[in-house]
Amino acid sequence: SGATPCAGPARPRTDGAPVDRLIDCHTHAWPAGLPLAPGRAYTPAHAFPASRLDATLERHGVDRAVLVQTSFAD
Repeated sequence: SGATPCAGPARPRTDGAPVDRLIDCHTHAWPAGLPLAPGRAYTPAHAFPASRLDATLERHGVDRAVLVQTSFAD
């Protein structure tokens, strides 16, 4: 099929549950000072940079994530 499977060992889950892979299939990260789109439906209260996202994923035992563009960025 041409698809490449996830490589490497899965991170241990913080709740102790066994799992081969845990993937967040829709997440966002945005830096401070990101230009915001006019007419947006949502305005974030604070930045959520990639470093913070990575720490959050690590804390919850997530192995992989799919980053999705925010709707509020210009």
